[in-house]
Formats: sequence, structure tokens, C-alpha cells
Amino acid sequence: MREVYDHLDAVVGPTRTAAEMLKKVGLKPPVSSISCGVDINLFHLDPSVDRVAWHAGNGIDPTHKVFLFVGRVDREKRLDVIIRAINLLDREDIEFVIAGNGAAKTDLMALVKGLGLEEKVRFTGFIPSTDLPSVLNSIDIYTMPSEAEILSIASLQAMACARPMLVADAVALPELVTANGNGLLFRSNAVDEAAR
Repeated sequence: MREVYDHLDAVVGPTRTAAEMLKKVGLKPPVSSISCGVDINLFHLDPSVDRVAWHAGNGIDPTHKVFLFVGRVDREKRLDVIIRAINLLDREDIEFVIAGNGAAKTDLMALVKGLGLEEKVRFTGFIPSTDLPSVLNSIDIYTMPSEAEILSIASLQAMACARPMLVADAVALPELVTANGNGLLFRSNAVDEAAR
């Protein structure tokens, strides 16, 4: 990578964290950060979305607060942290929806069953990108508990839809959240902090 990058005039990372990682390997060209964009014609606050219909279509009580994760369901996403946090809360008015597929899905489904959370944690599978704006406008809080994000495009899309964020204080995610502004951060992998 350095052989190629050192022949460039400039190098760009999607976050300040990514740019700093590139600088640390000693690249010759200047390194800066430019975030990926979000199509705000698609992703925006849309009060016309029928939230109740989406809730009903996914077996969710329309009076419940819905937390959503969208993306690859793999171990480094640390979805188990949110599942365990919901278990600690012992509240009947919240649900966690995991939208996506991946290598950790079977283990997470077993965790949910083992904790008796089948009515509080739902797995929708893959959501087509054409449906994602309306889904984001149908939930209450977007969560990204990952310990390995250089940038979370799904989080940017949720932010564009004016969803508050609950994200891990890990890698580049803190660049997306202003505590008590657009969301809250919790110490990476800290179930108790996520629950609080």
C-alpha cells in the first residue's frame, strides 16, 4: 500500500481517525480527511412515513421505542453489547431491531433465545437500500456498538434522518456524535454503560 500511496500527490481518509492512521505509517504525500457523503434527497427527516405500518409489519408494538442497527452482522459490530444491555434494563417498552446478515447472526440469535429476549430483539435480515430511508424514519434511536469503525455510512444515513445515536466510543465513531447533542457515547464493550 505504501509503495502505491507514496507515488500520489495526496491521500484522503474518510475520517480524521483514518487519516491519522495513514499518517502514522509515514506516508510521503499529505494526508487529510473527507467524509463520505449521504444523499439527502433520499435520507432526510420524513414525517409522512407510516411508522405504525412498519412496526406492524415487523411485529413491533407501535408504542415501543425502537433501537436499530443496520449492517453486516459480524462479531466486531458487538451487537451482543446492545442485546445484553436490553437484558439488563428489563423494560417492556423497548425493542432492538437488527437489520442485516453475517457470520455472527446465528450466535446472536442463540444469545437472544438464551436470555429470553425474543419479544425484545428482532432480526429482519437484509433491508434493501430503497427501503432504508423509510425504515430509518420509522425507528427512534440508531445504534452502532462496533469496536472497529473507520466510518459508519449507516450511521451517517440515520443522522441525516434526524435519528439520535447510541454509539460506542471506539475508533472513528466519536467523530459522529456530540454527547447530549445528537446522541450518546458509551465505553466500547461496556454493557452497563450502554444500558445506562
